[in-house]
Amino acid sequence: MINLLKMEWYRLRHSRLFWGLLLGIFIAGLFIGVSETEGQAVASAAANGNGGVQLILQMMSEAVPMGFLASIFGVIYLGQGFAERTPNLAVESGSGRLTVFLSKILIYLMVISLAMMVYILAGVMVAAVTLNFTGELSRFKGLQIAVTFFMTGYAMCGMVPLFLAIFRDAAKTTLFSILALMLHIFLAVSGNVLKGVQWCMPLNQMQASGLGMAEWLTAIGIDFAFLVIPSFLGCLIFSKRELK
Repeated sequence: MINLLKMEWYRLRHSRLFWGLLLGIFIAGLFIGVSETEGQAVASAAANGNGGVQLILQMMSEAVPMGFLASIFGVIYLGQGFAERTPNLAVESGSGRLTVFLSKILIYLMVISLAMMVYILAGVMVAAVTLNFTGELSRFKGLQIAVTFFMTGYAMCGMVPLFLAIFRDAAKTTLFSILALMLHIFLAVSGNVLKGVQWCMPLNQMQASGLGMAEWLTAIGIDFAFLVIPSFLGCLIFSKRELK
């Protein structure tokens, strides 16, 4: 597994598109962060001495869409790997199929994580320069909020491994992943139309960090299920189908 991840990271860090994506997200984060300092929420919090914390919290929530953007790159990257038959070569060299596919999933999640972290880093820099990190937030609460937002980002992009195992094609996987994301959003904001399923949609779990521990753990469990179940099915399909 470690060698496969090293190989994937080697391919990834030699991709100009990957570094361009991170740079673009970082620059966007700087501009958005500066504009957020003039918003009503941050301005009101700054008047109470909590402007820096408020800005960082807003940037953390806004990092989730950046994860969606990075997931598209991740699909293209993984699809290119299938087109170049890198999974086939890894299996032929003695690696297990499940190990190969799991390494693909982990590198995909790493792409999303880096994109979200870069965006948050931009927000932290803006908060440091313009607001001097004003405000207080306990480490546990900050970690709780961060885990919530990152897990939401993973969960909403969780169908990609399943689609990749089915189609083994970047274009089809991207199309169906975008459709799945749109369905996620529709079900989450559908109002009274589909109220029965709203509570379990990943997008609505972002509010759990402000609730009690039981509600937060439930939200993390829901996000975990939306991530793990499609990944498990993808691994199962990849392990059974013939390599192309």
